[in-house]
Amino acid sequence: MRALVLSCAVLAGLAAVPRLAAADDKPKIAILGLDVAGNVDMESSKIATDLTNSLRAQVKSSRFTIAPNSNKDLIEEKLANGCESEATDCMATIGKKYKAAYLLYGRVEKKGSGYLVTLKLLDIEKKTTTPWNDTLGDSSKVETFASKGFAGVTGQDEPTVVTEPKDKDVTPIDTTKPPATKRPGGGWRTTAYVAGGTTVLLAGAFAYSWNELRQTGGSFPTYGGKCTKDPMGNVTGEGNCKNGSSLVTRTYVTGIGMGVVGGIALVAAYKGFLSSKKESSQPTGVTGKSTRKKSRFAVTPILAPDGAGATVQFDW
Repeated sequence: MRALVLSCAVLAGLAAVPRLAAADDKPKIAILGLDVAGNVDMESSKIATDLTNSLRAQVKSSRFTIAPNSNKDLIEEKLANGCESEATDCMATIGKKYKAAYLLYGRVEKKGSGYLVTLKLLDIEKKTTTPWNDTLGDSSKVETFASKGFAGVTGQDEPTVVTEPKDKDVTPIDTTKPPATKRPGGGWRTTAYVAGGTTVLLAGAFAYSWNELRQTGGSFPTYGGKCTKDPMGNVTGEGNCKNGSSLVTRTYVTGIGMGVVGGIALVAAYKGFLSSKKESSQPTGVTGKSTRKKSRFAVTPILAPDGAGATVQFDW
């Protein structure tokens, strides 16, 4: 039984050797806590701490392995090793203390509404430094930014950061607006409304002028049955005799205008409300154009001794 247990222990040890060897093959990296430059406050300190933790978490999926007991702050190590600045020789001494091949350090500084993050990767053996910097905005995610910074300073591909899972069964909603379609007869309908309203106004003006003209005792288009002239030549009499001439002109203009605009309103109403429905169901020819014959219309004003109006002629 002891021999069996011993054999299993030996086999387990032999199986662990490749894993240990693979871990030893990875270069060690020491990541020091980021320093805070400029005004030091609680928010800036928290950003520096969160970035440091996120940078150290990137090592697990990288070509490096974390150097043991290297979770120290940059300012702490500079003071402990008498480094007045971040000179290469002094920073290399810090890295050698942890038997690391690389030393990653940097700083965070408040800039406007964001933070300027500066990272440096020191190759301890070659004593060469690779810099990287970018601005962390208010809306940026620390984990995503740290992944980008670690990839930028170490030269490895940035890992894909999945923000949220996607449901394959959910069909994406198309938020794009469909192209605007022109409503049939839209222009004619507007013309019908405007012309119809204008016709009503002209009809009111015509009725008023005609009523005033009748009070002078005349018959359209003349006046004066109740009007006389004094020795000075001034027109006098019942009703609005003084304005008889202007009443005749006003009655002419409003009557003819009412007939013309009213005819346009009728044509526009037909084209906009009735003809448009027919055109939508009209069969098309080879070229896709409607084969319906174009219509023509004519408006003829009518003046009579006892009234005025207009006739509208349609050719379809």
